[in-house]
Amino acid sequence: MEKVLIGSDVILDLLFSREGVEDAAKLLSHCENRRLQGCISSVALAAVCSEVSAAVPFPEAAEKISQLLVFLETMECSREDMVIALNSEYPDFETSVNCTLAERCYSITAYITGRFADQQSRKPVLSAKDFLLRL
Repeated sequence: MEKVLIGSDVILDLLFSREGVEDAAKLLSHCENRRLQGCISSVALAAVCSEVSAAVPFPEAAEKISQLLVFLETMECSREDMVIALNSEYPDFETSVNCTLAERCYSITAYITGRFADQQSRKPVLSAKDFLLRL
């Protein structure tokens, strides 16, 4: 089964019905139905929690996020991963951490994000839409 790292923006597209919601829903449905193994970093999870709890009361936010964690694996992020991410040239911290984790984890085949496609990463960085076209 293919293993992908999912960025916070994909989760937020779904939870807030933003542009890309259909592709985010399809991607996460594949994860929920165990056709893909979806992973999220602790940094991305914190970003999702922060955004969702700013929009709804925390207990409601926690419930929504808990539902995702039933089928999304959380990726461990070591101190070394953080240092590498802090010294990278990616545009923001979450992207830096996620690209670092994707590059360092042999089993991750792609990092799925809606922000940008990075040609410098050793692993594919794709939008949910582009990733779904590959399936």
